[in-house]
Amino acid sequence: MNDPTRIEICPTWVVEQTFDNPEYYRQQLLDLEYRETHCKMSINSNVLDLPFMSDLKDILTDTINFLIDKFDKDTESASFRFLQSWANWYTEGQHAPFHSHSNSQFSGVCFFDDDSPLIFHREDPWYDDKLPITVIANASSPDTFFRKHNNYSHESKAGSIVIFPSTMIHSTLPAKGDRISLAFNTFMSGDFNEDHTFARIEV
Repeated sequence: MNDPTRIEICPTWVVEQTFDNPEYYRQQLLDLEYRETHCKMSINSNVLDLPFMSDLKDILTDTINFLIDKFDKDTESASFRFLQSWANWYTEGQHAPFHSHSNSQFSGVCFFDDDSPLIFHREDPWYDDKLPITVIANASSPDTFFRKHNNYSHESKAGSIVIFPSTMIHSTLPAKGDRISLAFNTFMSGDFNEDHTFARIEV
């Protein structure tokens, strides 16, 4: 018998980008005020508006506008706005739990350290609660969540950016040392699909 072939159906894609001088931004972010959560989280929730972040914000703006153009090619009014942007400071062993961003459309992370990866999780239909095979996934194990999801490990590399649909569940593995990152949420704005379609929406 030949080995079976696994075919990926309807994969979700994310956007990658890079930026220069991550160490410069890292040093600036260390000087912010932080509060304790699952890690240290900046009190300032609009970090991208700080003067020292202007060049990085320009890169993010151009990248997201490129992304929007791929979705809505028939109008020039499509745009977006940043809702929040905040710094996360993880110490060794700390990690982000499974979560998504329900108040946003596109979210993203800028990395300032080479460290443990960002993990994306997508529910695996093979483990649908209506199917008997779910019994396998519900075994008493700390790995149950991973068994019921397709998991993709995205390398956390200093000077890299990843942008993804905000509804996508994600988490991080425990930090190997001090890890600084910047997370952000966005929402699209403008006039989409224009007047020739009943799908038109103005935000």
